[in-house]
Amino acid sequence: MKSRYYYGIQPKPISLKTIKHKALIHQIFNQSKQSAGARSIVAILINKHNIKLTRYMAGKLMAQMGLKSCQLKTHKYKYADDAHKTHNNILNRNFSPTAPNQVWTGNVTYIRIKGGWLFSCCFRLICSACGGLCRIRLP
Repeated sequence: MKSRYYYGIQPKPISLKTIKHKALIHQIFNQSKQSAGARSIVAILINKHNIKLTRYMAGKLMAQMGLKSCQLKTHKYKYADDAHKTHNNILNRNFSPTAPNQVWTGNVTYIRIKGGWLFSCCFRLICSACGGLCRIRLP
């Protein structure tokens, strides 16, 4: 049995066709703001540049260049039709108290960051003396 070790360590010739494909893939990837994957890049290469390339080969070339597609997920707020079942709605959206230091409301906001979730608490004193909202923000 013949060893293929020395064949594997020899430098391989540079293909101009592969360099052209890599340049086009990089250009399409940057034009799509790093969101195009192998399938969409192959579709663009076939339709616009008339280059037939499989998605597996496009994925392999993207991996060699270190390109990885990512789509940003949009945050969707949920709308609650019904009132909360465990807490009573004491204010009934009546935010005009008659005396100071009578009504306190709170809000907890969750923000997704790279390391996980960040939350911010904001308590509000609704008073008639200050003419509106007084905010106290906790870290």
